[in-house]
Amino acid sequence: MSFFSPNYENMKLQPSFLLALCLVIIWGAIIYYIYALNWLGIILTLFLSASSYLIWRRKIKLSDVVPIKNKTGWIIVKQYYWLIAGYLFIYAIMIALLISARSDQALISPWEVVSPLFFYLYGAELLLLAYILTRQKIGGYWKLSLVSLHYLVSLSLTAIVYTIGYGFDPFIHVATVDLIIEKGLVLPKPPYYLGQYSLIVIIAKISGLAAETIDRFLVPVLASLLLPFAFLRNTSENSQSDQDNQVKWLALIFLPILTFSPFVFTTPQNLSYIFLILTVLFGSSKAGLKYTFILAAATTAIHPLTGLPALSWFSFLVWQRYRNRLSRKTSQVTGLLLFLTAALALPLTLAMAARASFNFNLLQYFINLKKYFFNFNSFGQENVFLNTSYFFGGNIKLLLFITITAAVLYSYRKVRDFNSLLAINSALLVSYLISLGLQFDSLINYEQQGYASRIPVIIIIFFLPIILFAGQALIAKIKREPKNRQLAWLGLGILLATISLYLSYPRFDKYWNSRGYSTGAVDIMAVREIANDAKQPYVALANQQVSAAALKELGFDNYHLTTEGEIYTYPIPTGGPLYKYYLDMVYQGPKRETAKQAASLAGVKSSYLVVNKYWYQSGQIINAAKLVADKWWDIEGKVYIFQFEF
Repeated sequence: MSFFSPNYENMKLQPSFLLALCLVIIWGAIIYYIYALNWLGIILTLFLSASSYLIWRRKIKLSDVVPIKNKTGWIIVKQYYWLIAGYLFIYAIMIALLISARSDQALISPWEVVSPLFFYLYGAELLLLAYILTRQKIGGYWKLSLVSLHYLVSLSLTAIVYTIGYGFDPFIHVATVDLIIEKGLVLPKPPYYLGQYSLIVIIAKISGLAAETIDRFLVPVLASLLLPFAFLRNTSENSQSDQDNQVKWLALIFLPILTFSPFVFTTPQNLSYIFLILTVLFGSSKAGLKYTFILAAATTAIHPLTGLPALSWFSFLVWQRYRNRLSRKTSQVTGLLLFLTAALALPLTLAMAARASFNFNLLQYFINLKKYFFNFNSFGQENVFLNTSYFFGGNIKLLLFITITAAVLYSYRKVRDFNSLLAINSALLVSYLISLGLQFDSLINYEQQGYASRIPVIIIIFFLPIILFAGQALIAKIKREPKNRQLAWLGLGILLATISLYLSYPRFDKYWNSRGYSTGAVDIMAVREIANDAKQPYVALANQQVSAAALKELGFDNYHLTTEGEIYTYPIPTGGPLYKYYLDMVYQGPKRETAKQAASLAGVKSSYLVVNKYWYQSGQIINAAKLVADKWWDIEGKVYIFQFEF
């Protein structure tokens, strides 16, 4: 049945929007790096973006980007109005539940405040959506819009529920963007994250919206708008019949079973994953090299850790297309050089940028490989939902390994650019093995594998075209089964999608304690009270959540010049010197000498210790700190503040 209109006019909107978005990100990053993003810089960025857009539109055939002609768009048969109305009614209740759960308290998990009814409604919404997507007389634009809404509610829990903010990194990025909005730039200018910063600054300046609001919804909204379209156009190239069209739509809503987690909040890394997915899906289709290059460049402007593989992928595609014009030897040498470049680019960049050293430990290699691929968990002894959730979640890496292996074996010689996908993933696997041996002096122990652990995510992204193809084949096979078996498979798919939603957010249940609390209202109050109490420059030893509150309240204009460079008044980042003093205070016992060392490092005469009541053994720490501090007080019995004067 039909999906696209014959003249492409409506479906040109999304690739045109995507092209314009990429150009704004690229030019915004360039203008900011060489100049600034004041009003002149923004006008220059928009002028160059518009000019480039007009030029590239002539070079890019949108008929390649939107490859299928069909007849319907917003057409819907009257008898199906109730389906759309029913879906929107359930959706509205889900949003109302999330809004009613909004909280400014320190939460471990959003599921602490979101009603369990949400999961039942989520399953009902998916069931109704699956039925809608298999109706031939409901237009494709309706279907795509409803799928985007489904993605949006799946990804927006933290944006809606956490009124103050979620995580730690977003507070840093928002504070940086606020400073850029105020002054036009922040020194020193790092050659990364600029794509996200420039995009948020431009939107904030033009719209008048707060940078925090834009940042909060940026990744969930863009993922909901762009990823369904990209998945759809990738699967549509193999769709010929009405049955194929039903399969592609069902593949679209069940693909996120892999995980929602990279897209539930905004960071440059998460935003770059969206553009990497677009780069891979468009590059493995008939969209052409020009469009793929623009997407790869935008990915690089947002985050080089993701952008370097994107550029390597583009290079493989160019080599794949033109290698027959080279001599056999030249082609082999060029292919080998591209492979080595792709394999070494990430570890070398990390080693230089983060001042990492290589520490080969064969035992650690096997431990990490076992953790990622060969860690089997059995069913537990709790309720059915938790047992199934943690059996699935505990074995997800093993299941992904099996899924990808099966998809590769099934899709051999059936997926466009299959060899290029295997080549880039083989290079990334080598890159991952090398990166496991990197040791970062600026990071504390439990963050050492943070960079390397992102490479398997990138590898999975590069396997998406193969997974999509094999997933379509699986759904097509299920569609040929008797109705009762189809319903059983559909029920399993909905259950796994609901489980994936649950596992993609922090959790606090009988199996799992995510431990990381969100920044709460009392943390904001603590920062304000310390600022009001201090009569002179000071440092404050606190955990990440209070430091995030300090960024939100005080911004970045609170640095001290030290022998170790500039340090913030609160511990940022966690690998910095102030955080080490904080860990000494809470794990080795509060001592005046430790507080004095922290103050001396910053060249100040006053230091504060902030202890949250939820911290491990907080009672002992609080009682000990009372004996050595010059002054102390608490906020609602949830946060204790201790002052030291020297």
